[in-house]
Amino acid sequence: MDLRDYEKWPSISKSVYESIEARTPVKPSSILITGMGGSGIVGDTIKDYLGNRLPIHVIKDTMIPDWVNGKTLTIAISYSGNTAETLCSALLAHGKGSHVIGITTGGRMLKEFNERGISVITVPSATAPRFGFPQLLYAALAIINKAIGIEKNDIEESIVAQENALHDKSIAADIGKQLIGYVPYIFVDSKVQGVAVRFKNDLNENAKTPAIVATIPEADHNDIVTLMMKHPVKHILVRAGPNPIIDAVEIVFNDFSSQLIKIDLRGNGILAKELYGISLLGVTTLYMADALGVDPVRTDPIDTLKKRMGRLC
Repeated sequence: MDLRDYEKWPSISKSVYESIEARTPVKPSSILITGMGGSGIVGDTIKDYLGNRLPIHVIKDTMIPDWVNGKTLTIAISYSGNTAETLCSALLAHGKGSHVIGITTGGRMLKEFNERGISVITVPSATAPRFGFPQLLYAALAIINKAIGIEKNDIEESIVAQENALHDKSIAADIGKQLIGYVPYIFVDSKVQGVAVRFKNDLNENAKTPAIVATIPEADHNDIVTLMMKHPVKHILVRAGPNPIIDAVEIVFNDFSSQLIKIDLRGNGILAKELYGISLLGVTTLYMADALGVDPVRTDPIDTLKKRMGRLC
């Protein structure tokens, strides 16, 4: 089976991270990350990883918060460079005095940011935008490292985590086989919710399969009640390490005789766990696409919608 770009991810991650030279004029008091779809998940991953160090706000819309100002670092991520929502929100941030840095392969972002004197970094292209995830993520991480500093070991471990996920291809294939014909219902530890959001997106785009994300502990107060009925879903529990709340959730699933797919994320730090899970479960969706006979690259409804939307700002 064609693993698309996944086998290149570890080397791409390393080369992109080491090549970025962008600098911010001052140490930011907050970070705004704007992006949609495969670009937007970069913000979710970084928020999981660094959200305890300083305020990180992820925008997947045309608008931005009122508090954005000159002490806010805005990272605008659009693989194509033509994502209307991202361009609008980034330009709004620029207008409020935020230091904006774009990450893209080209398109309108490259042209219009250069015309406005806004910093923009170009990254290598991929088979499709979501397969360019490491280019976008590690470019953003390099920018943040220049601004506030990131542990070198975290980056190195996250790259090893991707390699470990590739070694676990048989696990990915087995998960995929169990999900065929069901709606995946993903329960995830809130510390690594970016993994579940990315998995849902890959299920949607690669395998053309609907999916639901339920974040623990919030899901313990609503989603878990659906166990009382036998719906055509397959429950998945994504664990980020020892957690008594997650242990209790697993017991409840067993009490209600629900077949549960358990995924333990490998790695010591949050970033490594995220990259292991995103890589492993991305490969899972490629196995599903192959079994379902669908092209993981085509996203016809998205393409049609973008044409109908046109330019927003």
